[in-house]
Amino acid sequence: MVDFKPVSNLKYWLASKITNRLKEALGFGAMKDCLIGAAPVTEGLLRFFLSLDMPLTNVFGMSETSGGIIFNFEKINLTATGRPIDGVEVTIKDPSGDNGEGELLVRGRTNFMGYLKQPEKTRDTITEDGWIMTGDVAYLDDQGYVYVNGRIKELIITAGGENIPPLHIETIIKKELPCLSNVMVIGDHRKYLTSLLTFKTDMDPHTGYPKDTLLPETKEWLAPLDLHYSHLSEMLHIEIPKNLQDFDPNSVEVQLDNKIHVTLESAIQRYNDQAISNAQKIQYFSVLPHDFSIPTGELGPTLKIRRNIVHTKYAKIIDRMYDMR
Repeated sequence: MVDFKPVSNLKYWLASKITNRLKEALGFGAMKDCLIGAAPVTEGLLRFFLSLDMPLTNVFGMSETSGGIIFNFEKINLTATGRPIDGVEVTIKDPSGDNGEGELLVRGRTNFMGYLKQPEKTRDTITEDGWIMTGDVAYLDDQGYVYVNGRIKELIITAGGENIPPLHIETIIKKELPCLSNVMVIGDHRKYLTSLLTFKTDMDPHTGYPKDTLLPETKEWLAPLDLHYSHLSEMLHIEIPKNLQDFDPNSVEVQLDNKIHVTLESAIQRYNDQAISNAQKIQYFSVLPHDFSIPTGELGPTLKIRRNIVHTKYAKIIDRMYDMR
């Protein structure tokens, strides 16, 4: 919540003389409110425009809801997406965690009737009792504010509002680098894309934990570089405990041989050369100290990457890639 202190009419009048000139210079002299959506906006940016008497209003909506249905017209809460308009209900499907986060469902007269001649897709989108499943992760607070935190579907929405399917990028990079077991593209709410990489290692057949021993594919990839490591810890110049249960991957700093770094960088550049836009290019990458697995939390039962878990677990490593500029 934002604490607004009382301001005298004189101070407001004096401030408006300055802000009005700025608004006129920018061509926003007649603007009363500005609706923004599609991409997240930081609280700092919202505060900046609010200080210029140019309030930015968060909006959430879909084509399937006939446009915007959640607005943050009240500026007492700058971190929320907003509250639903009259006649629109919102609820959270399968809420979990401390804040009850889950898939955002919406219902109201604004909802569409279905996709033309696509009954199966319609059934996958609208429940029998009329809720649209948005595919967005959100939670509600006790005052009815909606907080949208990302997409359930594997879709990255950058800070510039571009929708990017990470799986496509990850698949191309893994084809370029057969030594890699997992590639995860980062970029949701960020100015540019980065990626996390894991090398192929053995897995313990009893516990499911990744082992320190490199797989033959990784050794074969190293051979032309005249490097003959047999263990990941040697290759990354770090110490990896035998028990990864309580291991903090942010506690070690991976050190790559220059040959390895250059080869990885070249492969990612080959992907960048075929990217359809600058926003879809990978700017930085980090190699993680062990592979993803179910016991270490990065993979689900079907071996799909649990992206939210990875974001949390490797937060410090990810943040370092965004502190480089």
